[in-house]
Amino acid sequence: MPVQERLKRIKGTVIGTFGIATYTYQVAYFLAKEAGLEPGKNVTLLNVGDGDSALVALKTGHIDIMSYGPPFSQIAIKDGDAISLVANTKGEYPKLNSFQANVLLVRPDYAKKNPDMVRRVVGALVRGSRWVATNDAKEVAKVVAKFFKNAPSDVLFGTVETIKPAVTPDGRMDLDGLKGVEEVYRANGVVKKPVPWDRLVTNEFLPQ
Repeated sequence: MPVQERLKRIKGTVIGTFGIATYTYQVAYFLAKEAGLEPGKNVTLLNVGDGDSALVALKTGHIDIMSYGPPFSQIAIKDGDAISLVANTKGEYPKLNSFQANVLLVRPDYAKKNPDMVRRVVGALVRGSRWVATNDAKEVAKVVAKFFKNAPSDVLFGTVETIKPAVTPDGRMDLDGLKGVEEVYRANGVVKKPVPWDRLVTNEFLPQ
């Protein structure tokens, strides 16, 4: 079934998210509006806490859909409590393909006073991202397993395989990705006018 047809089926459902300030909430809100639905009227978005809480809420019927990052959705599918509605990590919704989910923020005055510290932190993040992007999914899954002790090994492996293509190995901010974020937040009414990315974003602290 085409993704737009799938989204139309969520009318009248309760979608569990991690919280209103999180990107999982904003993405769910955006997809509801893309389907022609009005959050709070045609569909309910509910803060149910962390991923483990969402799994319990789904299993007990307190929510119908969960909007969470991996591996929690994959766990629900493996347990037979859910099926995939929209797999954003697989590029099923084109408008979200370039959505940059995680960025490093620093105060401009701190960066100016402590450029070496900022470079060291950025360098560490880039090395980590490069390691994830270039190493075998099984090896990466073994390392992240310590952070997701309740996730089965095959779920973690499948999750890593899915997200590896989305990891930026050089840490470079991409204007298209930032515009994707802006489009979502403008559609949701969070951002009212164009964001001056040239004033807010820099790649100058990346490793040379």
